[in-house]
Amino acid sequence: MSYAITDRMLEEAIGSLPEELDSHDVIFHVMRHHPREYTMDLYSHVSAQDPITTCHAAIGKRLAGMDVLEKTSRQSSTTVRRTLGENQGWHKVRRP
Repeated sequence: MSYAITDRMLEEAIGSLPEELDSHDVIFHVMRHHPREYTMDLYSHVSAQDPITTCHAAIGKRLAGMDVLEKTSRQSSTTVRRTLGENQGWHKVRRP
C-alpha cells in the first residue's frame, strides 16, 4: 500500500519527541505538522468499520518496522477521541 505519510515524516515526528514515546505521540505530531497527508491516509481507510482506528493501527505497524525504535510496554494514553486507549510504547535506539 502506498501512503501519503512518508517514512521521512514519521522519522521527523520521532526525532522531535522524547526518548520514551508512544504511538499516539507520533500520530498527534503527524496530525499537527502534516494534516493533508494524515487526512489522505485516514480517507484511504474510509471503508473500514472504524477508519480512525484502522489508520492508526497502520501507522503503528509502520513504526514497528522502523529501525530507530524498539518496543517497550503497552501503555494507556489519550486518543484523538480524547479517551484513554492502549497503544505501543517505544524507546528510541538511535536518532532518525
